[in-house]
Amino acid sequence: MDYRVIGRATHRALLHRQSRLGGAAASGCLAALLISSPAWSFCPAALPARLETLLRQDRSIRWSIAIADLEGRSLFRYRATEALIPASNQKLLTTIAALKQLGSEARLQTRLWLQPSQQVLILEGAGDPSFNRTGIDALVAAVPRDRYSQLIGLDDPPSGYWPAAWSALDRQQGYGAPLNRLILLENAHQLTLQPRALGQPLGVIWEDPLDSQRWQVRNRSRTVASQSAEYINLDRDPLRLILTVAGQLRVGSESEPVAIAATQPGQRFLEAFQRRLQSAGSSVETVRLQTSWPGGDRTLLTTVDSPPLRELIRTTNEDSQNLYAEALLRWLGRGGQPDPVRDRRAADQAELRQSLQAIGISTAGLVVDDGSGLSRRNRVSAQTLLEALLWQAQQPTNQTLRASLPIAGSGGTLRRRFTNSPLRGRVQAKTGFLTGAAGLSGFADLPNYGPIAFSILANQPNATNLGSRIDRLVNAMAPLSRCDR
Repeated sequence: MDYRVIGRATHRALLHRQSRLGGAAASGCLAALLISSPAWSFCPAALPARLETLLRQDRSIRWSIAIADLEGRSLFRYRATEALIPASNQKLLTTIAALKQLGSEARLQTRLWLQPSQQVLILEGAGDPSFNRTGIDALVAAVPRDRYSQLIGLDDPPSGYWPAAWSALDRQQGYGAPLNRLILLENAHQLTLQPRALGQPLGVIWEDPLDSQRWQVRNRSRTVASQSAEYINLDRDPLRLILTVAGQLRVGSESEPVAIAATQPGQRFLEAFQRRLQSAGSSVETVRLQTSWPGGDRTLLTTVDSPPLRELIRTTNEDSQNLYAEALLRWLGRGGQPDPVRDRRAADQAELRQSLQAIGISTAGLVVDDGSGLSRRNRVSAQTLLEALLWQAQQPTNQTLRASLPIAGSGGTLRRRFTNSPLRGRVQAKTGFLTGAAGLSGFADLPNYGPIAFSILANQPNATNLGSRIDRLVNAMAPLSRCDR
């Protein structure tokens, strides 16, 4: 997860703090001045001293850093083999392994079956994280208009919805949505918070009108003056459909999209399907979930394919979407084949490690606890991430991965970073942020040197501006020049 804990308001507050501390923007201006003067360009041999000078200013931070050109020649290493909490840099390993094992055109398939003798519909979920209302419509179109006794959804038991290390708070939020086989609308309830007149509570608008009827909202938020800080806190009752909205947005500011995790994702999917069937002229008496196939013959009515893996990977990395990453890890662990409904998280995690080992990537110190990086049990070194990037750079699917990475100053989770830097548009990298842990790993095209790969991880429990400190290191590389030309 990146620093998008509840919504963009929280992210904006972080950026304001970084600006006051003279973070990424200030270091970007410095880098621009350095590049504009040939006298400040430096050769690769000088890079370690320049970066180490900056690192000495942050002695309390644990760093793991590895930088190399695309031919694998090392440019800088600092505790490169020390495994740290990677945050969402974990998604790089998940997506690279998925591309290798499954191929960029692989698709997940949601299947709908009919038991004619019992007039029972059976929905076989595939864990497609992109499944939406269009998919529901495609299923409905394949169902003959009739009366059906039952709609059965094959799904996981709730005990397997989340990695054990995810906190109770994470599991409430849209970014911590549960992973199951029957996913609809990212297993999250979407809503928008709108500033109103000064002093008034924020407006709460649900994307799905049915949610507004089902959920009770305790609105403790307010609209504040234009110079006040912005933050949003959502608290979902673990047993009842009660949502508490707290925090504040500035008067006249943009609305804030937020999300909370679905409490019963499989049941939500079946009920949405049942409603659409009814509106299309069919009826279903009962719906229920189960973890194993019912007995009897069955006939396939239709299959709904997910977008190709290359598109799923783009959402995973560009938007740092945790549910997509967890779905890819699960898919990877099953080798792209249907699998009996059971919790196989340990096997999925082992498959990721084995995939990396198979292509010669060092897994020393590697701990895989999830596919997204939200777990604090994950441990990855900068060396492992760099080796994965360098291997991927030589593969036919390299452009698929590169297209999925945020772009400095313009796209994805890097759109607000490096905006005043000469590296704007020249860095494509995966961001990562948890409280006390941050990372940035990917590729940079340095103006006077050319393309490089890098991984920078930073852990410090009490730090509040790790992202700007990482950006300062990246900007310090901008004047690097190839002195052999």
